[in-house]
Amino acid sequence: MKKKLLSAIVISLFSNCQNHDGPLNYTNNNTNKPKTGFVENSEHDLEKNLVDVVEEKKASSCIVDMSDNFIPELLEKSVNKKKYFTITGTLANPLQRERFGIFSSFEHYVRSLNSDNKSEEDHRKDYEGILRVLEERIFHANCLLDGKERHPYVLEQKELTKLVESTAKQLGIDSLEGTKKFFEQPKDKVLVHLEIPERYKHDSLNLEIEVIKSKKDRKKTTFILYAVEEKEKVELLRTRAVVGGGKRPNTHQEFNTPARTFYMKSVIIMPHWIPPPQWARVNYGDISTLPGPYNAFGMFASDLYYDNKKPENIYARSLGIDDGFRLHLTSNPSSVENGGYSHGCVRIHPNLSRVFNFITEYTPHGKMKEHYRKGEVIPFTENFIKVIVKE
Repeated sequence: MKKKLLSAIVISLFSNCQNHDGPLNYTNNNTNKPKTGFVENSEHDLEKNLVDVVEEKKASSCIVDMSDNFIPELLEKSVNKKKYFTITGTLANPLQRERFGIFSSFEHYVRSLNSDNKSEEDHRKDYEGILRVLEERIFHANCLLDGKERHPYVLEQKELTKLVESTAKQLGIDSLEGTKKFFEQPKDKVLVHLEIPERYKHDSLNLEIEVIKSKKDRKKTTFILYAVEEKEKVELLRTRAVVGGGKRPNTHQEFNTPARTFYMKSVIIMPHWIPPPQWARVNYGDISTLPGPYNAFGMFASDLYYDNKKPENIYARSLGIDDGFRLHLTSNPSSVENGGYSHGCVRIHPNLSRVFNFITEYTPHGKMKEHYRKGEVIPFTENFIKVIVKE
């Protein structure tokens, strides 16, 4: 039903949109009364032909969620989705929420932007904050591509920046005054025309990850995500990572991340963490073990396997041979920012949940299934992702 409703919304906007290149201006054909910035649909929209609309417009038109209660699609499917809106502890601070990768609201920046007690520099920072939230919303935009509704999840920063600039211009929020005017009234969803790069129009991509360990300067340990295209590896994203290495002060044990090839066979949404009794100082039930942004794995994780064999049952709790290694986000962003140590897993910053959204979209997969005390698992059905850890 959600897909049908979204189709209807897109069709309605395509039919009524007067100008894709300027600020949104929708007209309801029944009343001829201008509509701005708000998505409406009616029952008859369900009967319209989506393909005909796409062929007529020859455009990649996308719906962007501008609400103050936004949640990414994969997390929205989770039984623990309300945890995304946690505002306890550190996450009471809107800036910390953004640091943890939670871009659920424009409210903080808009309210601050409209304050008369702020300096020009403060307003500039507020505007930059709005653009950061907008970037995340554009990344999660739902688009019509070749007659299909899907999330292109444009990951390359230079391409995503172009889409942000284009969207800001179309919505009239490419200036401080324009931004204030746009947010005078609450917006739900808006329609924009986005020039989606060809790479993101494919149904699937052959992806590969490299993790390059740096012993001399742990801040230089690097995570790189590639698209392998006709024997050429195209870098899509490069960021800091944390790996194991050295003795941990609380246990005096050494936890290394081995230099070898692993394989990702699934993505875990809102994972649980079962504390290893050998070194963990908490028990299951602590906030760091339960699904949510404070979980030790963050809100996304993937098991790393030694083999790339396709399992007989893609919904089995274990999909091959592994030794407890994971690729995951973290509830400790400082460990990534300052070059920390893990217990052998590969960590990336919590504000990079888009990596897991992108990987899931472009890797053939089965339906999500909840595993007891593990999380909600989306198993890959083919194209297991090679993760190469190098010294």
